[in-house]
Amino acid sequence: MEGVESDLLAIAGDMAADILYINFRKSDNFNYGGRMNQQTIQSSRSEKKEDFFQRKQLFNSKPLQSLKNQTLLYKKAMLEKSPFKLFIFDLDGTALGGHEPYKQFPLEFADFLDKLDASGIKWATATTWAVDKQLKLIRSSGVKSEPVLLTGSTGRTAFSVVGDEMFPISEYINEVAELDCNLKRKYGKTIQSIITELQSQKCVEEISYNRFGHHVISFKAAYGKEKELWQILQPLIDEGIYYSFTPGNLECNSLLPEYMNKGRAVRLIQKIAGVSPGETLIAGDETNDLHMFDPKLAKYMACPANAHDEIKKIVRSNNGIVAAKNYAFGIIEAVNELLKG
Repeated sequence: MEGVESDLLAIAGDMAADILYINFRKSDNFNYGGRMNQQTIQSSRSEKKEDFFQRKQLFNSKPLQSLKNQTLLYKKAMLEKSPFKLFIFDLDGTALGGHEPYKQFPLEFADFLDKLDASGIKWATATTWAVDKQLKLIRSSGVKSEPVLLTGSTGRTAFSVVGDEMFPISEYINEVAELDCNLKRKYGKTIQSIITELQSQKCVEEISYNRFGHHVISFKAAYGKEKELWQILQPLIDEGIYYSFTPGNLECNSLLPEYMNKGRAVRLIQKIAGVSPGETLIAGDETNDLHMFDPKLAKYMACPANAHDEIKKIVRSNNGIVAAKNYAFGIIEAVNELLKG
């Protein structure tokens, strides 16, 4: 799925951001050496589905359950001594990835969330996904516990959950709407002028603004015009009005309003949970998670081995844990390391 329209849908929460063209990732059907052929994809999917059902059968077996209860580092007694009381995580590339079906947590991660909850550790999401799709994923994964909040659309929406019902945090959502109005009133003409200039200078193959009422600018640069394009856009970033969704991607990208970020979602979750930054663990993998990885927001940080280098750098610089394993298994590994002290 390529082009500006798919980018906008993802940022709006209608699909997972890490399978976007702008991030050059196609879930498990893409590798860094190029696209897999269809036969390889079908074979890979069949093997993964077979492995999933075999792991599920083994996971639920009595001998393994007994062994797990005795040996897992995140057993209840250990979690009760945990230095963090709130766990906030991204979905794509963090809790999801490297397994089939993609739209379910690995069994081990679903179990992990329930054990956190049973030990008094709250959990919540900060992702691009729409919240209704998040809840569907959580329930289909067999997670029995409930999140403090589900936040989605890159910090635009927030809902509490009771059973299978969701309730909007109206004050927060209304605040975002007010910020949208302020942006349009103060900078609307400037933004339209910049877009017109980009088009007149033939700097873009595609460009879209405010497609879903989010004031997002998404574009695909014309070949050879990348430098000129960014010179025209840079003032919006320098003045703190917008930020790049995928920094360093000069060809196909999106600019999001400064207030549309996951850091705002983290502050809301902490407020609702009654937990301080000194008791918060953040987990993410991509550059659109950067607003969360702020030591003023979270004392504890973790990322899987597949995380972007910029995320790994920030995690290490704040004494966090970069796991040796990928995706959800890496996050479980990191928590285990954190609990060992």
